[in-house]
Amino acid sequence: YTEYTHKRLRKARRAINQLIREGTLFTYIELDPDNQGLYPHTNNMIEGGVNSQLRDMIRWHRGLPLSKQAKAIFWWCTLHSGKNIDLYEQLDTLPTDETITGFYAQAHEKHEEDKDMRLWGDQPVWEEFHTGNTLS
Repeated sequence: YTEYTHKRLRKARRAINQLIREGTLFTYIELDPDNQGLYPHTNNMIEGGVNSQLRDMIRWHRGLPLSKQAKAIFWWCTLHSGKNIDLYEQLDTLPTDETITGFYAQAHEKHEEDKDMRLWGDQPVWEEFHTGNTLS
């Protein structure tokens, strides 16, 4: 018999696994027969499917300026949209350099507005530390 550090946690895990095997717990989830009846490691298909591929593409082309990276992302999304759009129509839908510069300008402007906004508790107030009472 091995002594475990987290006995109650291991006991709870065994109980949950048993309830799953018996079909009592999580009955609304169907196990994937192609995956040997195991649950998927993640249920966020965007993170494992689209976003990771976009991050990989940007990492592979990390020497590109930001405006070109944005164009590459738009291009990738257009190509993988599943729509049959001819090349010239795709080129018409992609943003121009001026449009991308406008996106960055809007984001920068919004960031500057938020930076100037004063919120409760974002800085010390003199009166909170100096109440006028003096120690004698």
